Amino acid sequence: MALFVDTKMLATIMPHIQCWFADEQRSILDSGVPLSAAQTQDACLVGIRRPEQIRLQLVDQLRVHGARLMRKLAPDLKLIRPNTVAMTFGYGIYLLREHQDDRAALVHHFVHVAQMEKLGGVNEYIDVYIRNCISFGYANAPLEIQARAVTARILKNARRGHVA
Repeated sequence: MALFVDTKMLATIMPHIQCWFADEQRSILDSGVPLSAAQTQDACLVGIRRPEQIRLQLVDQLRVHGARLMRKLAPDLKLIRPNTVAMTFGYGIYLLREHQDDRAALVHHFVHVAQMEKLGGVNEYIDVYIRNCISFGYANAPLEIQARAVTARILKNARRGHVA
């Protein structure tokens, strides 16, 4: 279900969301680990231009850190759902430790990194992503639909023995 957030409200909260997003990315980039060779290959299949920039941070639990406003907005924006296993912040990805070998989850989140690159950067990506989720709801957001489709294609081709 789409959320009701008017244009004025979104204009007011977007700078806070972008700041939080940048802080989370910085934290992951500072403490995360680079991709393995296989993960880098998947990132390239997805179309990421700079896979060497990606860092993974394994965590035991996904939660919204930092800004109080974001902790308050997180349930309405459905940033973390019961089946969430990873969260992408630019080139930084939080991944539940128990899903560290979940190729589908990683490929899905690599798609979000590629989307960020294509949209021109972190701020541009988060603006489009949040607007998508508000307008269409998470499940029907165009960036999420694309991530699911690309992931399905890559995994299907892998089962068939194709590269992409």
